[in-house]
Amino acid sequence: MNNFDNLYSNNVDYVSSTSYANTAYSAYTESLKSTYSILSSLLSSITKVFK
Repeated sequence: MNNFDNLYSNNVDYVSSTSYANTAYSAYTESLKSTYSILSSLLSSITKVFK
């Protein structure tokens, strides 16, 4: 029974760590998307000035 308890707690730790990693990854990708959109709009405005 003790072995089963250890297995269960390890699974809970694994699930919580992966959900934390997924949250961090999604936040990272969202920040990348916003940075890319800001850069692309800046670049388009710069090219409009020089045309």
